[in-house]
Amino acid sequence: MRQRITLRCKTQPLSREEVHEYVNERLRIGGFDGKSPIFAPKTLDTIHKYAQGIPRVINLLCEHALISGFVEQLRPIPPNVIDEVAREFQLDEIGPTAPAGHSRIAGDVYGSEVFLQNLGDVLSRFRMNPAETVPTT
Repeated sequence: MRQRITLRCKTQPLSREEVHEYVNERLRIGGFDGKSPIFAPKTLDTIHKYAQGIPRVINLLCEHALISGFVEQLRPIPPNVIDEVAREFQLDEIGPTAPAGHSRIAGDVYGSEVFLQNLGDVLSRFRMNPAETVPTT
């Protein structure tokens, strides 16, 4: 009989500087030569604002901004593109989960009913059919 091992890891959100480094490193790994910037510096600050330092959300914002920037032939990609992507995913409606500067998780916050309900609400937004989330005129 095989024993099942569960590995869990808690990470802290990335700081503004770490988001800049993270995005630039991901671009480098993807083959970016670093000559002319893809994202304006203020754009990386905007990514940090909406992603709140969470790498998965950073990736989501960057991916969609890269597609929009390619289609609209923008280089470097300006902050307003991130604002548009964030609105599409309703990230502009989600407030911070902890006070600024609060880096420690108190108690069993991940087991609380409120956390699980909020997590469910956020995940359901990402699972929605895009056709249902786009307002028709």
